[in-house]
Amino acid sequence: MNLSDREFQREILRFVKESYPHPAFADALNQRFGGSELSAHLHYLDNHGLIEMNASRLCGPEPMERLVSATITAKGIDYLEADGGLGAELGIVTVRLDTNQLREMLDKRIAESPGPESVKDRLRAKVLQMPEEALGQLSHRLFEILLGKAPDLIAHLRLLIS
Repeated sequence: MNLSDREFQREILRFVKESYPHPAFADALNQRFGGSELSAHLHYLDNHGLIEMNASRLCGPEPMERLVSATITAKGIDYLEADGGLGAELGIVTVRLDTNQLREMLDKRIAESPGPESVKDRLRAKVLQMPEEALGQLSHRLFEILLGKAPDLIAHLRLLIS
């Protein structure tokens, strides 16, 4: 099972969005997507607040949940919007970098940095193989480090903002 299949998750979100504000029912979801991975992806999207799953609990020797429907949330709709949706306008700053562009930028900076080639080669290989989510976390942490190390941050901001 590949829970990092973002395109499949976006397809699910787009499909559920078509019925908004009403739920997309299990039969329609199963007919459109089928397969064993659908349930795991729906739970994953629900855990991240992008959809709300409605399930009924089946009793018996082995109790289980059965999907009834799924409804996209405002957060899910905003996730699909290129500009971050209404959430971005309400004070949330969303910065999106294409993962390939970010990998290329990091790869170039590593290659140009001083240091042993063997170390740089290992770092470059790790960056190129890094999963999308880990790359996002790395970029967030790098941004925090860079802001903390910018000795002339105020001067640069005054030049860029003025």
